[in-house]
Amino acid sequence: MTTHTQLADAPTKSERAAVVPVVVGSLGAISGDPYPGRPPTEIAARTCPICGTPLQGRQTSACSDRCRAAKSRRARIPVKAEELQAIQSLVKTTLESLWEVKANLDRYVSG
Repeated sequence: MTTHTQLADAPTKSERAAVVPVVVGSLGAISGDPYPGRPPTEIAARTCPICGTPLQGRQTSACSDRCRAAKSRRARIPVKAEELQAIQSLVKTTLESLWEVKANLDRYVSG
């Protein structure tokens, strides 16, 4: 059974919290660097491009299936924009050609 004197000897929450950075300090928690010894470019390359969470283990492109699908959709967007510009260019050229044909027909009919 726990007595009042034993509870008084237990560390307080703030005392326990003070111990955690010392234990994790070898991983960089004291300096604030979550990836000690790694250059910043390597750190940036190891984060998810969608949500920014650190990639772990064998994850190379995204942190989850959801982020991998979003990355794939984002990669297709510029292609669709280029295709849209090409289609708009073709439509514009076609309309110009049709106006020329109409003008020629108007001249032929009226004159």
